[in-house]
Amino acid sequence: MCTSAKIKSIEGHYYWARTMDFAQNFFECGGEIIYFPKHLQMDMLSGPLVSKYEVVGMGIQDTYLLTDGINSEGLAGGCFYFEEATATSSQELTKKELQEVVLDELVVYILSQCKSVDEIVGLVSQFACIDKGTSNKMVATEGKQLPVHLTFTDKEGYSIVLEPDHDGQFTIYTHTNGIMTNSPKYEWHLTNLRNYVNMSDYTIQQLNINNLEVKGIESGSGLLGLPGDYTSPSRFIKIALLSNMMQPTADKDALRSLYTVFNSVIIPKGIEKNTSDSSDYTAYWIGYDLENRCLEVLSTANQTFTKVSLEEASRFFNNQKGHTKVKNENYFHEI
Repeated sequence: MCTSAKIKSIEGHYYWARTMDFAQNFFECGGEIIYFPKHLQMDMLSGPLVSKYEVVGMGIQDTYLLTDGINSEGLAGGCFYFEEATATSSQELTKKELQEVVLDELVVYILSQCKSVDEIVGLVSQFACIDKGTSNKMVATEGKQLPVHLTFTDKEGYSIVLEPDHDGQFTIYTHTNGIMTNSPKYEWHLTNLRNYVNMSDYTIQQLNINNLEVKGIESGSGLLGLPGDYTSPSRFIKIALLSNMMQPTADKDALRSLYTVFNSVIIPKGIEKNTSDSSDYTAYWIGYDLENRCLEVLSTANQTFTKVSLEEASRFFNNQKGHTKVKNENYFHEI
């Protein structure tokens, strides 16, 4: 399930992208592009909240569950399935003087309130998660916590990872590289990455063994041993190395170039079965342009990119007199 990465363009701008991998069809379960305006009164499960910034992203209709998004300040991020997620009770939070939050609403919460990674650190250090969750068709949690961890990247290129791994409180990793997959914990993935320090984007031409010259077979031998499966640890290794090795790209090509790297972790339907009739697969890939506050989303069902800017989402919202749901076929253009 789910992989993310960031890159920096030749012009110095940042781009963040992720896949949404799940056994249920995201779009058939109410998933769509959703917009939240500034000064919106949000009646969240953890209590009322007024948005400080505009937000657009992918989410479940009629909820505050965003899987990923970007705000008007150029901060983008999302949530990823995380088996180690913990929760605590409201009584315990009162003792610790912490504020309760619902984990699957945290993407909206953070993007509507923060403009940078530094602000996220200050906000989330006051939080702990309670065992509540959004009722929706995609995840049958029946009001229980949806186990996820989160990552965000701001327009200055700083990234952060948030893991609710001890009694509902968050371990906060700052100065991260924008890479995220799923379980185990982020710290474990970094340790595992040390097993691949020998990987190279240069082809090994030949090797001399006791005066025997052994020539390499074609190109690509520098990455011999790169994991080829779709487990979370393998996807972390692949996207970390390949996004770092990719050719520097200009703004005009950045998201599409990043998409080509993600082809190594996009999961075709049917090859990762949970049961005979259930399979995790990539429902969509999405890339965010942090400088221009826009996204490009590709549903793997139809292989058509749809581009949406925050400005377009705001204009559509105003034209529809306050409807926050923004469906592709109503307004935005395919590219």
